[in-house]
Amino acid sequence: MTHTHATVVTGTPVGPVIQKMWDEEREHLDTMEKLAAKHNVRHTILAPIFGGAAYVLGLTSALLGKEGAMACTIAVEELIGQHYNNQLKELLADDPEAHKELLEKITKMRDDELHHHELGIKYDGLKSTRSVVHVSYRYHCVQRDIITILYIDEFTCTYVLIEMKDRFFASISFHA
Repeated sequence: MTHTHATVVTGTPVGPVIQKMWDEEREHLDTMEKLAAKHNVRHTILAPIFGGAAYVLGLTSALLGKEGAMACTIAVEELIGQHYNNQLKELLADDPEAHKELLEKITKMRDDELHHHELGIKYDGLKSTRSVVHVSYRYHCVQRDIITILYIDEFTCTYVLIEMKDRFFASISFHA
């Protein structure tokens, strides 16, 4: 969800749920930023383009109201769950003991994202024009499939990308 989503649902029963998801996403971002710093990874030069596209997609889904915001959440979290699971499989196949700390972090973030997916369904995301949002996110992600998208913060339109290169994890993040 974007910050705009929070504005759309302020004062509704879903408001506190959005706030909790927001807090968890900020936690994820902090974790990923620390990983980026630990591995001396720089931000991508394409950040302004991706950030602008993410902002437009977030704004568009927020304009669809609560259901649109929740549909956006469902679409994003479904993909994020898949990407996290793929990353976990690679780490487990490589060396679970060597990647123990990272496995724990990714598992926690994955579980949070899947919970957000469930909340999107619970709060009427399937009643929206979900297919339009879903296709947009799939297309947006496939265009960058050269690297594994591990985290998309739909609240702040921040993307953190991780890829495995010779057993080294790199993180690229940017803010809209």
